[in-house]
Amino acid sequence: MISSKQRYNFCTIFDYSYFAKGLALYYSLNKVCDCHLYVFTPDERCKKALQEKQFSNLTIVDFNEVEDKELLEVKSKRDIAEYFWTIKGSCLQFLFSKFNLVAILDIRV
Repeated sequence: MISSKQRYNFCTIFDYSYFAKGLALYYSLNKVCDCHLYVFTPDERCKKALQEKQFSNLTIVDFNEVEDKELLEVKSKRDIAEYFWTIKGSCLQFLFSKFNLVAILDIRV
């Protein structure tokens, strides 16, 4: 159950092909709770489109900030959907360490 007194942290991964769905997610979350959305994206087009929106409670994280040698090795062997599942754990770990978050709710667009 969503509490109006608590701030929630959500994260998701999408590229520009899911941009409209990502916006729908953002607007939907903001209707029901006080939240911050962390969006991991692998492409520059999606990143620029999100930056143009200037959302105050959305943080864009480029895959380059998360990818390490092991992830880059498997990236070429997986399709984009498989890679999104592969990198998810590293994305969550990044958020916990960089932003000192206590809890993160993961949402798939």
